[in-house]
Amino acid sequence: MRGCRLLFLSLSIAGPGVLVYAQAPDQLDTLSASMVVADDDRALLSGLTSYDGEALRTGVTALGVPDIVRTLKTLSGVASGMELTSGLYVHGGDGSDNLYLLDGVPLLQVAHLGGIFSSFNTEAIRSLDFYQSGFPAAYGGRASSVVDISTKEGDIRHHHGTASMGLLDGHFTIGGPLPGHRLTYYAALRRSWPDILLLPALSVYNSGKDQKTSGSYYLYDMNVNVAWTPGTEDKISFRYYRGRDKFRYSYSSQDKYYGKEIYQEESFRKIGMDWGNLALSGEWIHHFTRNAPLRVLAYYSRGASDIGYETKEFGLQGDALLERSFSGGDRGHVSLLGVEGEQSLYLEHHRIAVGVDYQYARYVHPGFQDASHTVSLYADDKISLGAWTLLAGFRLDGSRTAQASFVIPQPRLMASYSWGAPLTVNATYTRTVQFSHLLTSIYLDLPTNRWAPSSDLLPPTDVHQLTVGFRAFPHPSLSFKGEVYYKHMDNLVMSSNGVTLFPSADDGNGDYACGNGRAYGMALEGRYRTATTETTLFYTLSWSWRNYPDIHPYWFLDRYDNRHKLTIRHAWQISKAVGLDVQWDYHSGNRVTLPEHVLERPGSPSKLLYSAPNNMQMPAWHRLDVGLRVQKMTKRGHEGVWTFGLYNVYCRKNPLVLLLEDSKQNPGHYSLKGYALPAIPSVSYMIRF
Repeated sequence: MRGCRLLFLSLSIAGPGVLVYAQAPDQLDTLSASMVVADDDRALLSGLTSYDGEALRTGVTALGVPDIVRTLKTLSGVASGMELTSGLYVHGGDGSDNLYLLDGVPLLQVAHLGGIFSSFNTEAIRSLDFYQSGFPAAYGGRASSVVDISTKEGDIRHHHGTASMGLLDGHFTIGGPLPGHRLTYYAALRRSWPDILLLPALSVYNSGKDQKTSGSYYLYDMNVNVAWTPGTEDKISFRYYRGRDKFRYSYSSQDKYYGKEIYQEESFRKIGMDWGNLALSGEWIHHFTRNAPLRVLAYYSRGASDIGYETKEFGLQGDALLERSFSGGDRGHVSLLGVEGEQSLYLEHHRIAVGVDYQYARYVHPGFQDASHTVSLYADDKISLGAWTLLAGFRLDGSRTAQASFVIPQPRLMASYSWGAPLTVNATYTRTVQFSHLLTSIYLDLPTNRWAPSSDLLPPTDVHQLTVGFRAFPHPSLSFKGEVYYKHMDNLVMSSNGVTLFPSADDGNGDYACGNGRAYGMALEGRYRTATTETTLFYTLSWSWRNYPDIHPYWFLDRYDNRHKLTIRHAWQISKAVGLDVQWDYHSGNRVTLPEHVLERPGSPSKLLYSAPNNMQMPAWHRLDVGLRVQKMTKRGHEGVWTFGLYNVYCRKNPLVLLLEDSKQNPGHYSLKGYALPAIPSVSYMIRF
């Protein structure tokens, strides 16, 4: 099965090598539950980090909202990207090359509000496996990383739930048994309320004015899981996920026009944007024997956006009133329909897995439609021979569209040697292939971005990666791990036609260039634990390069080439009821493209000259965040948790964006203006029942 799963005693099946807790996850001690979960592949796969759900819900949170992608961004080997956004840039990746799986279903639209929040409700998450390298052969379709998320299921005996309210959003979860034989349900809902908070503010702002401004924005996520365990050999699950963003803005004015008669008309401008995901799946797990589980999954996944805009204006031509109106829209979606099966076999020295996947993808955008069929065969064999552990895997992907066909083998090889518990060294080689491209010119996750299948002009992204790593446990309270990596990327896609909000999805018009990349570096992690504290340090030294011959003849540094990146976390359980979390982040500045010279030409506009893309580095970036948790039992015996946070404690002015401005007093003399975020407080309250 894909990745290792963390199962609890409330479930009836626990496979070999699975770590089992004697308590329900919601009842685990806060500090111990926040530790990274161990599994039977961690010593082998240096690029694997696993969390239980509680680890993702505790600690410091930006704006008071826990977010799994921002948590993963703090890990070594991952570039931070832009402040407060949830983009993930792994080992020199571009953010579009991460495979997000929700209970095995791939999602395409994985961000809310331009990437400020990810599309995953942390309250619904049971466990998460994050692969930066060493991908098992079961994973394919993306080039840089895998984020494999498992959601919660209901308790077979009792009903449990949570309710939470914060400054920006709230959530409600409930789960438990259903009438019938071993049938459970779990449901989770999250909704933001900036739209509700804006209503009184806009009402006051518009009071007494002829010009009216209105706007609203909200997001919501919904997870519903139903599981049936008819016996010890079988488990059947049905899952539903829906995530959506809705944005509205309008401006109107009442104007009078004096011609042959007096006209009083209303002009306006309106824009509406809806975007998000839908995922439906059914899964069957059957154990022929305890050591031979079969997993079958069928799914439908759809990422869609719908943008509409309308304007109406008036003007006089002579004494006649003319109306000018315009309306338009932009609607698109990518739909995935897939089925996959995997048979595993656990033997004395082997863990064998073989599987087959089929996926049909349909791409629909204005002026562009296409479809692809992809079939994948894979096999893994984990071999344990004393101190040696080997994982040999092979994946064969075949993809076909109306324009092109590709068949690409992907070998995977991992080996580790252990000197007992204190030290393990490992090495991995993986080849990964990505058949779909995100066509965009903006470094934000917007609903206007396009997905398109590979073609002869834009072949599949092909990545080779080699890592060598170690894990050391010199003391029960102290651990270290690290790796060095080298990654070569072919057929990366980059816009060659400047910045545009609505990029073309047709790859035959020359708007996109195909190039190569290479990334290399070192990632280190140290962790020290006591009974009441945990201190963790993540450090990355990295280089990331790009080469697009159609844009620039030489290699140049990537936008998120952050030479140094450091995160220090400290968690202190002050008492049974009070916990303190502190996190400090630092990374070298991102890179931007800025003119280095201005060429003055008499009678013509000034010309800006550049030596290379991403030729300038922004200032170094650092920030301190603090969070405080206070737990208290209510009068009815429920657990209540207050969470207080302060983002950017010392109000560091980290430039979020830089704008190049021409002087009005002295044209041709340019200056840079940066925009930064201040210190932002947050508070939320949650009750468990």
